[in-house]
Amino acid sequence: MIESEEAVAAEFSGPARAISLFNRLQGLKRQKRALEDKQDFFSYDSDREKVIEALEAEIKRVRSELEKAKKDAEKKK
Repeated sequence: MIESEEAVAAEFSGPARAISLFNRLQGLKRQKRALEDKQDFFSYDSDREKVIEALEAEIKRVRSELEKAKKDAEKKK
């Protein structure tokens, strides 16, 4: 799923790419929040924690892509 979304985002340029990355970022944050809501002291799951960590890494990656898209757009001005 992630690879197909990355491929779609890479096909866009300019504002469309930034919007696509923003939407991806929002989806990742929703997924992470939903998993964190299930993860508490009494129902701790190490596998769930690994997924949360993977989502955090993906969020960082998408944020850096969004920053790159912003810089690319600024260069075109």
